[in-house]
Amino acid sequence: MKIIPYFRKSTSAVYVRLRDGRDVDFRISTGLYIDQIHYDASVPGYSKESDVPQEVKDKFNKQLADILLLIGKEYYNGCTPDYLRSVITILIPTSRKRN
Repeated sequence: MKIIPYFRKSTSAVYVRLRDGRDVDFRISTGLYIDQIHYDASVPGYSKESDVPQEVKDKFNKQLADILLLIGKEYYNGCTPDYLRSVITILIPTSRKRN
């Protein structure tokens, strides 16, 4: 199993791609948004050079790390993308998603 966060420039949204063998290839929105000039795929999250306040960077990066960890824990063989979306929604309620 491999979990890879990635950024979609067209929507400024951060997605997670979960791959497990040949049969599973899910792409799931995390509900987190970030301006493309601040995103660093190597982190993933806010780049160190970003002029955004440190507390905003830390909060976003922690939320993304928590989502990746939770997906890794909650994924099981036969699980659906909808189930993983619901797990993310529990962690980060819809009303708080946009940064």
